[in-house]
Amino acid sequence: MSALLEVRGLTRAFLEGERKRVVLQGVDLDVEAGSCVALLGRSGSGKSTVLNLIGGIDRPDAGQVRIADTDVTALSERERTLFRRRHIGFVYQAYNLIPTLTVEENLLLPLELNARPPDQAKDTVADLLAAVGLADRAAAFPDRLSGGEQQRVAIARALVHEPMLVLADEPTGTLDADTGRQVLALFDRLLRARGKTLLLVTHSREVTRLADRVLTLEDGHLHSRAKEVVW
Repeated sequence: MSALLEVRGLTRAFLEGERKRVVLQGVDLDVEAGSCVALLGRSGSGKSTVLNLIGGIDRPDAGQVRIADTDVTALSERERTLFRRRHIGFVYQAYNLIPTLTVEENLLLPLELNARPPDQAKDTVADLLAAVGLADRAAAFPDRLSGGEQQRVAIARALVHEPMLVLADEPTGTLDADTGRQVLALFDRLLRARGKTLLLVTHSREVTRLADRVLTLEDGHLHSRAKEVVW
């Protein structure tokens, strides 16, 4: 397999009052196409910052992010937005569903933004809702769903436009243990069936069980599992 995602020398610092706090220091990372890589780290270790930089939501102070043949760090803000819209799927801890849209409409929106024909879009959404076990909830609004159901909708939304790369930020962080395991199993099954590439960040070692490779993020650096940090 070749690397779909290549990260070189990723560095990011933030100002805290008058002090600069370096969150990432020259991070290098390769993620092969069709694989799942987990970044394990404690709260505040910079996990979400890594995802924001890779997804083009933020820009690094130094370094390069390349997805397939695109240098994401060289794109303008508008170009990064369009690239995310077409090629990256996000799964968030807090679901981030639009509360004024139904389940179906939340999934249709990414397709509409990518100018997918309406009939084709509706068929795609119907198929994905069936795959996540929510075909009968298409007309429901997010506040009528349980946490596990909302996260299943969020997973479907992340996959609906067939992205090259899926980024997941603590995907089971707000769920109870049993629901979290069910959601993870579903997530893994859908990703593997579609041959998708996943980079997820978590503080939970249980979540890393679905990964092909686990790295630990500590003090701004990535370490292999063999050098796992205990906290």
